Amino acid sequence: MKKIRFRDERGSALVLVLFMVLLLTILGTAVAAAAIGGAQRTQTRENDVQSLHLAEKSLDEGASYIFSELQGQVVNPEDLASTIAGYVAELQGKISAGKLTLGSELGKDKVSGKITSIVFDPSRPRKSTEYPITLESEAEVGGVKRKLTREIIIDTYPDFLRYALGSEGNLILNGSPDVKGNIYAGNTLLLSNRALYTHGNAYDVSTLFPVLLPSGGAGGDGEAHVQSLKKVECVDQGVGGSPFQAGCCEKPLGSAFDPAKSLRIKPLSKFVSINVVHSFDDKVKEALGPVPSSLNGSNPSGKSLVDGYQDHYKQDDQAPFLQLEMPKEPEYPAVPGEGASKEEIDQYNKLMDEYKVKLEIYKEELNKLVAQLTGLNRSAIFSGDLTVDGSKLQSLNVNKAPGSGQANWLIVNGNLNIDARSAGDIRIAGNILVTGNVAINGSVQFDSTVFTLGETEIVDASIQGLGGKELVLVGQGPIEIYRVDAFKNTEEPTLLNAFFYTDGQAELYGVGSAFHLKGGFFAKGDLTINAVRGRAGEPSGAYDPLRFDQQVGEQQAARFSVEYNGDVFQHQYAGLPRVSTISVRVGSLKLE
Repeated sequence: MKKIRFRDERGSALVLVLFMVLLLTILGTAVAAAAIGGAQRTQTRENDVQSLHLAEKSLDEGASYIFSELQGQVVNPEDLASTIAGYVAELQGKISAGKLTLGSELGKDKVSGKITSIVFDPSRPRKSTEYPITLESEAEVGGVKRKLTREIIIDTYPDFLRYALGSEGNLILNGSPDVKGNIYAGNTLLLSNRALYTHGNAYDVSTLFPVLLPSGGAGGDGEAHVQSLKKVECVDQGVGGSPFQAGCCEKPLGSAFDPAKSLRIKPLSKFVSINVVHSFDDKVKEALGPVPSSLNGSNPSGKSLVDGYQDHYKQDDQAPFLQLEMPKEPEYPAVPGEGASKEEIDQYNKLMDEYKVKLEIYKEELNKLVAQLTGLNRSAIFSGDLTVDGSKLQSLNVNKAPGSGQANWLIVNGNLNIDARSAGDIRIAGNILVTGNVAINGSVQFDSTVFTLGETEIVDASIQGLGGKELVLVGQGPIEIYRVDAFKNTEEPTLLNAFFYTDGQAELYGVGSAFHLKGGFFAKGDLTINAVRGRAGEPSGAYDPLRFDQQVGEQQAARFSVEYNGDVFQHQYAGLPRVSTISVRVGSLKLE
């Protein structure tokens, strides 16, 4: 048989080898391209991150410069807008002239970060108490550009209005109040799970630790602002003293509180505080106009300043304010007894005729006064004690005159007593200065800022917001709040829609009483809160301890709760205390 040879297969091995070489080359090129592309993408991402950090660094430098220049600077609050505008214009000029560099040059090609814009526009929509400066920065790294903006917020309002609870001294939270908002301790924050109270004798009750939560509003992030970690102490009544985060005190501000995120250091040196007397004087001058020339050199303050205005304008019909006082009701003549003589009867009839005339005059004067106090369109001084209880006077209404540049004030040169226990519907609107004490009883509706140089007593009271507003009460003396829903057990405790500030110390109880404070409470001295959870029962005897539900968890309603109200700046800006020291706050970053 003849053999068949496959000559056409010669060289096929070479083709196969060349094909494999080509395939491996393609795969190698693809892998190399992928590696190079990945490296390039990694470099681009790295440049992107670096440009963001560099842009943020430029903003931080700009914010630090503004902070160092303005923080603590003394300025007339009325001149704040023009002061800021002048400063920003000067800053813009320095940057344009190259005399001030806010940013970074790293000495490499295409690597730079700088402030590109500093803008202050007082006419733009804003919160009435805040003046924002907008900084814009741009950074470039390896051709990747990023832009960031940040607001620097400036005002001259005191810091106490930014806290649900606080003290420039020690803030002492005994037991378990619910706090929605931020708290501040100017010295030491002291926390314990034992509430103290007095009922005939001194007692204490074991409960939970305080609970701190965000309020959901501005300034209500649920943060604890303290001097240092060493200035936070807690005591577990079952174990003994313990540092803030150690063992038994691991959650001394509630189960949701995270110290790493919500424990902030704010030195007292940077806290913008107020002097009540100085603030009172500021409002007197705002209400009554320039200090009379007769007082020049005498430097009166507080009540004496009000007296000085009154004395100067005593016989002056051109006073720039109203001078009011309660008319004196005439005395009813004594009725003659049996067997009275004709002369005695004639005298009585004469006195009765005079009484009727005086009574008509009194009624006219009282009606005029009531009309004035329920519709004041200018500032006024009321001489003597003023009582609003529905018998003669049902309400107070002082036009705040927003936007006029000069707010109207009612100045009570005496004590102010507001008692709604019989009247039922007392409404207080407007700004009020009181040289004496303030007392509030019953359910009262407020849209008002009140300054008092005396003491404040709030007993069996409910403070409702008038028209959705609130009360701001600033007192030089102590503020006492007690017998609020005593031993009542309800899902909706009595509401106190108010901010309170005292120059002294304060101690509040949610043990036998139960109430909800929507606003805040701040003391220049120590502020102590004692609170339990659940129901409280009256004791069997006058000197026996109170009876409480078992303290089982945070889901139980706290008998003392406070919720920060950030709307106070908008609602009460015309009457809020001002300080001459500029406060600077840094806002959040925004990516362009």
